Amino acid sequence: MEALAKRDSLKMLSEKLRTVRDAAQINNSGDTNLKTTIDIKKLQAEMDQTARAFREIDSKIQEINWLTELKE
Repeated sequence: MEALAKRDSLKMLSEKLRTVRDAAQINNSGDTNLKTTIDIKKLQAEMDQTARAFREIDSKIQEINWLTELKE
């Protein structure tokens, strides 16, 4: 159960980071009076790390699902 909660929290974090990145890119490319204070490259690196952690824990969950025998 703990792994499922961790996977879900990583998914939510990934979605939030993506929203922030998308908003920062829109503001950065739009009005010249608006300047983004977010380092998009650093944010993208954090997104990559989060996505990798999500994939790793999701793979472990799937492995356990395949190896676990169900009781009849």
